[in-house]
Amino acid sequence: MALFIIVPNIYSLDIYNGIVSEKIFVFIFLTAILLPLSLLRVSRCSVIEVNTFDVLAFLIVLGVLFNKVLRIDSSESNLEILELLTLLICYFVLRMMNGIAGYNYIHVAIVIAALLQCYMGIAQYRGAMQSLNSYASATGSFFNSGPYAGFLIASTPFSILVAFKGMTKNTLFENTWKRYIALGICYLLLFCILLIVPSLGSRASLIGLIAIFALIYRNDIKTYFFEGKYKKIILCLALALGVLSFSAVLYFKSGSTVGRAMILKNSFNMFLDSPVWGVGLGEFKNNYMLYQAEGFSRESLLNSKESADNVVYAFNDPLQFIVENGIIIGFVVLFWILGILKNNDHSDFFVLVSFLGAITILVFSLFSYVSDILPLKLLLLFYLTSLINVKSQLKWMIDICKVKKIIVPFTAILIVGTGTLLYFTVLYRQTFKVWEAAKKKYQYGFYAEAAANYKMLLSDLDENPRFLTEYGKCAYFLKDYDLSVQLLEKARSYTSNTVIETSLGDVYKALKRYSEAEQCYLLALKMRPHSFYNAYLLLDLSQSIGDVKKSKKYASIILDTPVKISSPAVKEIRNRAISIIDTKNN
Repeated sequence: MALFIIVPNIYSLDIYNGIVSEKIFVFIFLTAILLPLSLLRVSRCSVIEVNTFDVLAFLIVLGVLFNKVLRIDSSESNLEILELLTLLICYFVLRMMNGIAGYNYIHVAIVIAALLQCYMGIAQYRGAMQSLNSYASATGSFFNSGPYAGFLIASTPFSILVAFKGMTKNTLFENTWKRYIALGICYLLLFCILLIVPSLGSRASLIGLIAIFALIYRNDIKTYFFEGKYKKIILCLALALGVLSFSAVLYFKSGSTVGRAMILKNSFNMFLDSPVWGVGLGEFKNNYMLYQAEGFSRESLLNSKESADNVVYAFNDPLQFIVENGIIIGFVVLFWILGILKNNDHSDFFVLVSFLGAITILVFSLFSYVSDILPLKLLLLFYLTSLINVKSQLKWMIDICKVKKIIVPFTAILIVGTGTLLYFTVLYRQTFKVWEAAKKKYQYGFYAEAAANYKMLLSDLDENPRFLTEYGKCAYFLKDYDLSVQLLEKARSYTSNTVIETSLGDVYKALKRYSEAEQCYLLALKMRPHSFYNAYLLLDLSQSIGDVKKSKKYASIILDTPVKISSPAVKEIRNRAISIIDTKNN
């Protein structure tokens, strides 16, 4: 229970990216505690059950890791590797759990975790707690409102079935008072979600919720739409409502919709360049912006330009997975998931809950980035494992007495491996703590102190592009341009985005390497053509070197760029561009 309550609600502001990374660290610690307890339970059994899904799960993780280690990639995904290994361990821990009682408590734990998230969200709305995202009023313990809404919806199938479909005596607990307490918190969760989720503006979570009710009432829908007396009228009204809803989404969030279409197109182009093995685990965000820049250099799409930004997700997890891991591993995962979801007995309450939960998260993943949200991955793992545990086909029963000679060394290797995982996790967390301290000093302008901390971490994070970028920018402010160039060029060898390009351009400009500076600024502008700042950097550079023709060219680009959100900085940039155009005309 603790795993499903603590992991979604934990975060820290004292370590780097602590809203995400602290969840991973705590997840590793808790799973490492659960593993020996599960092994102890297995040692008391006479047989071990293994099936096809277990073998495929192991092969999938092995394939992803093997595909990753064969590449010379950034260490930024090291934390993702630790997380993946721990998810595999957690999978086998959950596979060792059987019986309705265990499912009861975990489902209730999920409801409690969602209730705590609701409490945090309400407190953030009322100003009693600070939102973890300055652009969103409520995010719970997540980094923005999208994952927050997704987690709340993914936690509801148990409560929805209890509330709308009733329950038998054995559905929750045999003990009456436990049953009524569980029933009460289920109703309370649904009430809180009705208060919070509509205000979060997450289209993906709304689609996930619709999927839950559509599956619950699929027989009724089939009767009314395809077998009833007025089936044609009802079907036409439903289609009209669907078209109207879709049109409303396109109209009110047209920029976001067009932008995501552009991301999907560029992501598909990335897949086509490496279809078999992909670009490697966690490498989508390190490669995407080059494809975005290339896309804009090939064609001029004004709406897409207005929606372009520094992109780190494909907003479609299946596509992002095959971009990173290739079509072979992608097909194995698809086969694994479809095999789990098909041929389930939906008359069984817990089977239906797990089926609805898994479908909800999978639907949400088509429009979001579940792969970067550990609590949602943990819920999906539990739902899928619950379905595997009730399947009877394709099982192998291993007699423990016959394999005792193998089990003892295997257990020892597993414990040593888990201990090693914990050791590196502790070291990694300490590194992230020092990194966050350095980042705060940098943000407050204490560059010398920040540089001392960054230097101390360089040996551990010398392949992490985020770290190298921060250290490089800090060195620039200390006027250590040679070190800054070295760090930023190394960061660019691992990833590419507008921050690295503009920072490197600034350093080249300070070193009077104007041609290289212009190339950096131009690439940044191709990545984000709507950015006034990127165009301004080119304008300022051309004026610095006295290139009148280019000054007028970049001033025209600034004036042709539509203003999405007006600000004093944008007004100042446009006024400077106007003055340059007026001067040249006179």
